[in-house]
Amino acid sequence: MTFLQKLGPGSTLIAPAYLHAALREELLKTRSGMLGLKLNTLQGWLQQQANVAVPSRHVALYQYKQRIQTILPQLKIYREVADSPVFLNECRSFLDSIYFWNIPQSELPQESEAQKELFAILSQLTDIAVPSKQQRAALTNIKTKRLDDLHILDVYHTLEEEQLIQALVAQGAQRCTPPVCEPMPLFFHAVNKRQEIEACAQYIIEHDLDADDIHITLANATYKPILAQIFQRYQIPYTLLQDSHASILPHRFSALFSYYLKPDTENLLRVLDCGVVHMEQLQKLKDYLDVFSCDIEEAFDHLQQIEDEGHILDALELAKLQKLEEEAELVRQQLVVYLRPLKQPISMEAMIQTAASYVRESLRRDDADTKILLDIEAMLKELHPYILEKEDIAFFLYFLDGMTQSSAPTERSGAIVCDLRHSPFCRKHLFVLIC
Repeated sequence: MTFLQKLGPGSTLIAPAYLHAALREELLKTRSGMLGLKLNTLQGWLQQQANVAVPSRHVALYQYKQRIQTILPQLKIYREVADSPVFLNECRSFLDSIYFWNIPQSELPQESEAQKELFAILSQLTDIAVPSKQQRAALTNIKTKRLDDLHILDVYHTLEEEQLIQALVAQGAQRCTPPVCEPMPLFFHAVNKRQEIEACAQYIIEHDLDADDIHITLANATYKPILAQIFQRYQIPYTLLQDSHASILPHRFSALFSYYLKPDTENLLRVLDCGVVHMEQLQKLKDYLDVFSCDIEEAFDHLQQIEDEGHILDALELAKLQKLEEEAELVRQQLVVYLRPLKQPISMEAMIQTAASYVRESLRRDDADTKILLDIEAMLKELHPYILEKEDIAFFLYFLDGMTQSSAPTERSGAIVCDLRHSPFCRKHLFVLIC
């Protein structure tokens, strides 16, 4: 009898989100579904028990920024960085850690001038709730309850998660050990990535292994594209448990906002290169700007001036450039109208709405990046009360840097491929690549 069959009606099973699909599959096999059983993550369950609201990271950083600007003139050592998003993000992480581990802020060192300034900065931010405050509030709210119906799947946990789990176990929650196959370790050596993955694929085929019995752990994320290529060639079915890819949409928002902040040639070229502008003959304009350094607010008439003043171009070359200028001028006129709401916006809100509409229009119907667009738009809507001036938009660019789109599989088939943070579950064969 597996641990899933032992779960009684009204029980709650806590497990990482990436295992929920596998658990549902097992539940259908072992107990005909999830009737009377709740499936949740540790963070999700604790949020349900807490009565403390925690601002999202981006809202918290804007709140931090407003607080720090009130003491900025008094700072000497950290004045240049104290209201930057990178610095404030580190402050939030630090405050979250000391709150989680119950370290009083008064115990922080204040010996040097730098330490005194850091203490003053952190003191301004202490009352803005961090995630750990919500977790601690949840533990306080359930302190008198017995948690006999709470079952926690014992897989990979961070040090902080383990501390929370121990507190729950002390109140009656039970750890559940997933099924484990008796290991028979084998070691293989390869000289490079491709040879290692090729060997893995050939071993699967030579030993006629069922792909649904295979779990592949990658110690390096750079293996994913090569593995996908090789497994497709060998026709071995596989599922990436968690995949992420860079999206062009944050770059489009960043280019439009940067042009609003500073409408110079460099930022104009960023807008033209990121694919947000769809105009016929746009390449002609870019080619023209490569030849002539000019302001797009002024008509393109450089070749007329050359013709009047004399030149050393042969007739054929001059004719080509004149045709390029004529075509580029037509695009310039359209582009000036297109960019005007960014250069001369009615309001900050109108500028943001314009940028969002431009990015939305640049999406194809079958574009997979729709979710990341909705995420950015939701973030802008939530930050509406804080984005009032140009410097607030510059601050927002930090949230766009390195923003990627993560995707979980809608269906699981074949070998499960994941990284070291994901524990194998209900699989007979485990391959660990790049040991």
